[in-house]
Amino acid sequence: MDNIKSCLFSLSILDNQDEVDSEFINDKDFFLQSISGLSERESIDKLNQIVASNPDNHKRVCIGLLYIMLTDQSQAPKAWRDLGIVSLDNLQTVIVFLEKLITLRFEKLLMPVKMQIIWIFEQLASSNLNGAEKIFTLLVQCIRGGDLRTHNIVFTEQMIKVVTSQMNWITSNPFAIGLTIYTFLRLIPDHITLQVAHIRKAEIAFTVKLIRENFDECISVGRDLVRLLQGVTKIPEFIELWRDILYKPQSLSNNFSGILQILSRRTSRRFLATRLTPEMETNLSFLATQVKLGNHQKYQKWFSKKYFSNMESQTLVCDCIRYLCGVIHPTNDMLNSNIVPRWALIWWLLTTITSNVMAAQAKLALFYDWFFYDKESDGIMNIEPGVLVMNNALKSHPYIAATLMDFLIRMSDEFCPELSQEVWTGINNSFTDIIDKKVVPDITNLVYHPKLDAELRVSFRKKYPDLCPPVEEVTVNPTGFAEEPESRFSDDDTRSPPPPPPPPPM
Repeated sequence: MDNIKSCLFSLSILDNQDEVDSEFINDKDFFLQSISGLSERESIDKLNQIVASNPDNHKRVCIGLLYIMLTDQSQAPKAWRDLGIVSLDNLQTVIVFLEKLITLRFEKLLMPVKMQIIWIFEQLASSNLNGAEKIFTLLVQCIRGGDLRTHNIVFTEQMIKVVTSQMNWITSNPFAIGLTIYTFLRLIPDHITLQVAHIRKAEIAFTVKLIRENFDECISVGRDLVRLLQGVTKIPEFIELWRDILYKPQSLSNNFSGILQILSRRTSRRFLATRLTPEMETNLSFLATQVKLGNHQKYQKWFSKKYFSNMESQTLVCDCIRYLCGVIHPTNDMLNSNIVPRWALIWWLLTTITSNVMAAQAKLALFYDWFFYDKESDGIMNIEPGVLVMNNALKSHPYIAATLMDFLIRMSDEFCPELSQEVWTGINNSFTDIIDKKVVPDITNLVYHPKLDAELRVSFRKKYPDLCPPVEEVTVNPTGFAEEPESRFSDDDTRSPPPPPPPPPM
């Protein structure tokens, strides 16, 4: 069988022609046949007649021009100009088709086609057309974290060039500011090798400038902005920024009162979802909403093989945990079904980690909404997975529950010493709301379980005495927990380090 050739997709010898490819080619042929033998002026007149004749012809002409822009760089400017002349819906047909192409087929696209999609976004942004934000959001989402392979690095490098050149468009769009900051702050820690040093340098310069000049808009990211800033604390440019955030907040914005203002704001699921590529988001969402217990392990193995195949990819675990906590909120019907629960997926994600540093970051991702939890502005579903991981671990893996409890206790004092009282209150509020909403009947087993280290139990009772019933009223059930998947938590050091502290004042 002959290998099928495509100008859009990378196909193996076993692949059939993609149906999108066929549609594109048919529409391109329709467009070219419509203007065959005509002068440029005659071509435009003929195309205007065709697109006005019926909606289907309008769509076919627009998609035919889009195909030319994607596959022929030299003809792209003329195709863009012609599209602007003949489009009857302000390019919305093209934008919707492009959204579907990126969402469903991006991983298969040839690199020159990806570069042309970026070029089309630049034209949309320069013309300030509706739909530019949608395409930009998808392109940014397609930058894959934890991936230093050539194709992803080339794409990332082009995207940092684009956001730098399109600074005026980005700063006119508050969501684009937050999305750009959220994305590149997350990527900077990945880019530590010599081969990507130039990209890291550009990312640092760009993000520091964007934060300093648009701080009010950056605050809209919410508390995960601080989480990501903690990952770049030791970089000199960010040390200066950290000092201003902590000790000179008014130098950044007259509306900024201090870091607590950011930490008290929950991060929107719009931001959390963008650190998974469209394909990865689809697959993880499928795992969390469609797969039943008993079938989940084969899907997890497939997901791990596809996305966690090397050490660099372990940074994706935190992105997945934040996604499960903040984006996937199951309905009551799902909670009462045998669909694999979020806590079990997070348990599995924790078992994929082999680095103590990354294990600490993963625990931070799991509990980040606990530290400044307010039941009026936060949601119980954001904190539910954390307590259920601990509660379900007690039956056969009590050291996992101990590791997580120890982390919570230590973070009360170590997360931000200046805000230790606020963190204590947030964790206390979290447990209180968990009990009030009956996520677990009570936390007796977490506090008094005999398999937990005695020192840890005492530490928790001292730290959170109001949560702990008197000893004489306690009845511990060491076996009455739900079944959990057989797995091993790979953080052997239960005293894994917290995130690096912010710099001291000058």
